Amino acid sequence: MESLQINIQERSGINRTDEPVTIGLPFPVGVFRKDESLALFDQHNNIVPLQLSPTALWPDNSIKWALLDFKSSVNANDSIAYKLNKVDINYKPEKVFSIHKGEDIWRIDTGAVSFSIDRHIFIPFNGVNRKGIDLINGQDSSVALLDGKGNAFEPKIKNIDVAASGSVRTTIRVD
Repeated sequence: MESLQINIQERSGINRTDEPVTIGLPFPVGVFRKDESLALFDQHNNIVPLQLSPTALWPDNSIKWALLDFKSSVNANDSIAYKLNKVDINYKPEKVFSIHKGEDIWRIDTGAVSFSIDRHIFIPFNGVNRKGIDLINGQDSSVALLDGKGNAFEPKIKNIDVAASGSVRTTIRVD
């Protein structure tokens, strides 16, 4: 694989800045192994932070399908082309997410917004803070679970875990 072009088209008439993009991409057998590095390049040949998650392998253990997560900026009703290339360097973009796992509260900080999740009761957010301003306060947030007879149940959390964490996207699993 010399290079693969990925086109992103904006169709809603809205300027997009650092919008998260997730795409599923198939690879031919033998083209890309898990121990090789791929890098995504924008139209100015700058590296774009990329999170690649293999979802299926060929019998030779090369990647058959992968999810690619990255951020894209594109003007309203316009398109932008990226190039996905195999690179010789071991390129790993730094993580911008931090997760503090407290006994009662988990705090996920994206750099732009901080989310708090209660470890015991599903609220869903105990708090959301952006630039020092509380957007959601846990005391003002709740989830109501009712059965067919109108009986209320408290949505308790049995387990909370990091399902996936990378440079572009982090997924928290709550059971």
